[in-house]
Amino acid sequence: MVTTVPRDQLLAIEQAARDYFEGWFEGDAERLAKCLHPSLAKRNIDQPDREDSPVDENSWESMVQGARDGRGTKYRGTAFEVRVLDTTPNMASVRVEGGPYIDLLHVGRFGDDWRIVNVLWEPRPQR
Repeated sequence: MVTTVPRDQLLAIEQAARDYFEGWFEGDAERLAKCLHPSLAKRNIDQPDREDSPVDENSWESMVQGARDGRGTKYRGTAFEVRVLDTTPNMASVRVEGGPYIDLLHVGRFGDDWRIVNVLWEPRPQR
């Protein structure tokens, strides 16, 4: 990992990723809303073996409503791992793996807050 941010900023980046997963798994819409940027783009390649695969997209609104509806709560209490892959003073790449998901996050600094701007995710391979 390459890091160019102080330890407190690194912890804030990790916390944004934890808020993202725990907010989803716990159905905590407010917690999820705070860690996501309002212009969030969350995407999944629907059928990766196809050249013309559609890309499913979610927005800040759909994610917050999904948490409010409890869509992730069937995985409540699921263990997950957060790994910061790279940082600059204003952005970070983070991998989060847990439950049925692997998510790659782009996290940006907005004043004193770190918020998730982009997510590309896929189902976690069965073990």
